[in-house]
Amino acid sequence: MKSESTAFIGRALVSFFIALLGATALECVIRLSSRGAVPITAAMIEWAVSRGVIFGVPLAMLPALWYARTGARQPLARHGVQAALLGVLLTIAVVGWVAPVGMRAYNLERIQRIRRTLEENTRARRSAEVAIPRPPARRAGAPPALRPMTPEEAVAVDATTKTWPDLILSARVDADRARLYRLESRRRAELAALAGVLAFLGWTLSSLGRHALHPVMWWAATWLLTVRTPGVTAGTSLVMFGVAAVTLAMMSRAADGSNTAQPVPHEP
Repeated sequence: MKSESTAFIGRALVSFFIALLGATALECVIRLSSRGAVPITAAMIEWAVSRGVIFGVPLAMLPALWYARTGARQPLARHGVQAALLGVLLTIAVVGWVAPVGMRAYNLERIQRIRRTLEENTRARRSAEVAIPRPPARRAGAPPALRPMTPEEAVAVDATTKTWPDLILSARVDADRARLYRLESRRRAELAALAGVLAFLGWTLSSLGRHALHPVMWWAATWLLTVRTPGVTAGTSLVMFGVAAVTLAMMSRAADGSNTAQPVPHEP
């Protein structure tokens, strides 16, 4: 017979992957449908999936802890902590390694497509010119023209395609892009922290029972706010849902205290 801890983790994993699949499918449909006339390629699908799991993993922690605690006979805090830590570690692995690697192929494909379009437009414009203008004379002391990066070099310095250790190392050696690398590293840390906060929120909401909204509604609210609301970052969601989790935890404890304080009626 399975132990209660194993059963708790099993329920959390099942609901976690269902929520993750839903978030990833939504992102793929939205992103691929907005490509317009650009043909859908395998690299594009891999990129859409990678973008979906970046937010899908931390957001899936809310329904995971909700259903795991609801289905437990005797939910223990240590079971919730174990599941939350597992979710945070999985979030770190996804945002730090899996998703950046998954976006490299499409970013390279996109840069190559843009450069081909620019080159074709340049050739068409030159062929339409009647007179060929002379190149401007170079002034004395003017800095030499910088060598443009190849698509491979452009992808190599892209913060979103670097693994987390590479981001930290690149911020130390590349002063020109250090700020971008630090911002991307901070964003990934916020997503990992958001996974822990939403796990705590899911655990707390399950204790409220019928007084709380359905977990699917909470998950939809977190998805709309974190992913689809312009100007809202993972750090903003972290603060908002962190405050909500603490507030609901206080309400839950107050409700438990009032129920415990009620006198037990004596039979005549």
